Amino acid sequence: MNKTIITLTTDFSIKSPYPAVMKGVILSLNPQTQVIDLTHEIPKFDIFTASFILSYAVTYFPKGTIHVCVVDPGVGTERKGVIIKCQKGYLVGPDNGCLSLAAEKLKPLKVFEIIPEKFNISSQTFHGRDLFAPAAAYISLKKDLNEFCKPLTHFNKINFPKPHLTKEGVKGEIIFIDDFGNLVTNISLSEINEAGFKLKEKVKLRFKGKTFKTRLLETYGQGRKGELMLVLNSFNLFEISVREGNAKEKLGAETKKVIEVMK
Repeated sequence: MNKTIITLTTDFSIKSPYPAVMKGVILSLNPQTQVIDLTHEIPKFDIFTASFILSYAVTYFPKGTIHVCVVDPGVGTERKGVIIKCQKGYLVGPDNGCLSLAAEKLKPLKVFEIIPEKFNISSQTFHGRDLFAPAAAYISLKKDLNEFCKPLTHFNKINFPKPHLTKEGVKGEIIFIDDFGNLVTNISLSEINEAGFKLKEKVKLRFKGKTFKTRLLETYGQGRKGELMLVLNSFNLFEISVREGNAKEKLGAETKKVIEVMK
């Protein structure tokens, strides 16, 4: 019999004991689960990044996987805790938008509000331990959701920025910065093609009022050491990278900043 998989995504950091405590709660309720850390290094309180990273990861897990996301600056407020039942699995976490992009990938069927009174809430600051971890364990035990939840008609969603064509090319936004300093944009190959660009072509990159010469490449290895590049990455999105360098440091970049690819 295959073990049910539960994944954890938080902004707690790997240095804190909080992820391990959540695992302890889950395994105490169902020792047969397999708990996998997606990441605990989401930038603090960054619901948008959490939603983006979770949506990327969930498609690589087997059907029926339970994904718990706890990036929850509204803990202790009136925000709801929710379970989104999808065609390909479950999503568990605060109803602040952090689950919304992943729900699109997993095809939502029903949404439920977790009833706090059904759980032993010993702190209003750690719903990851007291609410979301046990809720995920209950799902893995095949408990009827109606025993500890009530139906909802909708869940909160994040507005994901869309790139758009301009007279000179395509304008987008930096949506994520990884630990290598690569600047992931929301521009995909389809927008690049629609704008009339081709891979390996020389283009211009406009950022923060400055224009840089660069190339559209398929791999980091196609660039020269120190070269500023636009690389089609594993998200199938273009990222601004520096071969064996750090684009974030080179450009002084941060998320939610506009970029434009031009001829």
